[in-house]
Amino acid sequence: MGDEEVKLLGLWASPFSNRVEIALKIKGISYEYVAESIINKSPELLKYNPVHKKLPVLLHNGKPICESLVILEYIDETWESGPSILPQDPYAKAVARFWANFIDDKCIAAMWSIQGRAEGQEKAIEELTEHLKTLENELKGKKFFGGDEIGLVDITANVLAFWLDVVLELLGIELLTREKFPRLCEWIDDYLNNSVIKETLPARDNFRDYGAIVFRLNEELNGMNNLYDSKSDEIEILGHHSHYIRGDFRLLNLNDSLGVMEYSSYGADVCRYDEESRVLTKMRSRNEVVWCMGLFCSRMEIALKMKDLNQEDVDSCPKESCELLEYNHVHKKNLALITQSAEANFCVSAGSLPISQDHPYARVMVQFWQEKYL
Repeated sequence: MGDEEVKLLGLWASPFSNRVEIALKIKGISYEYVAESIINKSPELLKYNPVHKKLPVLLHNGKPICESLVILEYIDETWESGPSILPQDPYAKAVARFWANFIDDKCIAAMWSIQGRAEGQEKAIEELTEHLKTLENELKGKKFFGGDEIGLVDITANVLAFWLDVVLELLGIELLTREKFPRLCEWIDDYLNNSVIKETLPARDNFRDYGAIVFRLNEELNGMNNLYDSKSDEIEILGHHSHYIRGDFRLLNLNDSLGVMEYSSYGADVCRYDEESRVLTKMRSRNEVVWCMGLFCSRMEIALKMKDLNQEDVDSCPKESCELLEYNHVHKKNLALITQSAEANFCVSAGSLPISQDHPYARVMVQFWQEKYL
């Protein structure tokens, strides 16, 4: 595969871009790195990721793969060189996917929420603390989440190993301490001392300075109401100019990470970013998920029937029953697939059980669409 073209569109301060760099280096894959600007998005980025217009994007022989977790699986399945990022055993692989999604969906979401308004910060800290306790318990008896070597979950959790500490420092919050999370802190030390990780992650001081600028900018923008009477106001950050025009105001707001920012429109008038509205939106989304819970169970039934598995292989757990709480102690919600062939019972999401395509590229395209739109 020496003649293959591998190119990564990324951002130095993005934990999601760094995930892909780490995976490529672990597998020993040569690649071209293209530094992108999220404020002034390049034509190449818009061409290859027209759906989300976000980083990172991996180009393999001209074919784009988007979303960091999807890219990690593609790298592992496409190149056999170097250590495996995901386990070979189907059950262990499903468990790794579960924890990777837990980190993205729960931990990182709570991490960004603590940067909001003061009235919502306490609740966000409580949520993040509970999620960190869950990970602390999962690490007991293991050097890394995947065992003795760095794997999918560890690479996914790099945002907790590096970025979280900086965010907490900038906010003046003492949370991730050795007294509260001794095992998690040991894992952070082992992870950050790995040669590939050291080589890939940015210098902490540089990232802290960058984070401080972003935090200050967002505080100033969040404090704006109708203070700007001029037709156009210009703000400069890291050499890039962004225009804020009354009547078509765009708030530069943090999105998925400190390094991943995008413009978000908040209507015709200059207005403040409403943290409360964002919370209400999430609540509405949760109600929709509860309403569609039967749909997710149907996904599992369809997959089992396509695989010619007997209905006896599935145990349908009533909501919040003792069985459900035992088998899905993390999320405490349907659905759970319980099989006697695994060493231990575990709950996995429907997204972890795709009816897979044979080719790695086709397989990750299925993952991309189901995770973001279904």
